[in-house]
Amino acid sequence: MRKVQQLAEIAYENLSVGVNNQVFTNPDAPWWVWDLVRKIHDIDEQLPNDWVYQKTKEILFCFMNGEEPDITPDIYHYELLEWLKSAPHWGRVDEILHDFPGELSSLSNAIRAAQARKIEEMAAVIRDYLEELEEGSQE
Repeated sequence: MRKVQQLAEIAYENLSVGVNNQVFTNPDAPWWVWDLVRKIHDIDEQLPNDWVYQKTKEILFCFMNGEEPDITPDIYHYELLEWLKSAPHWGRVDEILHDFPGELSSLSNAIRAAQARKIEEMAAVIRDYLEELEEGSQE
């Protein structure tokens, strides 16, 4: 097992699921797990955010198993609207509409594209952080 996978497993195990499926960082988690959680939330300056915690745990599970994370956005309108409501994501939708003028057939498709971009960014932050941590431990 690669060191990145082992680090992903440690981080995954230190994100616990509580009441109402809320994910939280264990109080006894290593310092770097807390730091990783902060860096992920810093993408949109939104600490804490339940959706981000849930998605972080999903991404870590994939990395832990040596897989690439699934960047598929939510399919139900209710979930997409909840995602928009929970944080400042309208700016992301505006970016998508700017980047793909006339290419998206509906607002829900624009929201899905914005959410997929957010998931990609989160996965990149997690991957980069774990790889840097791995490199630092080998020195």
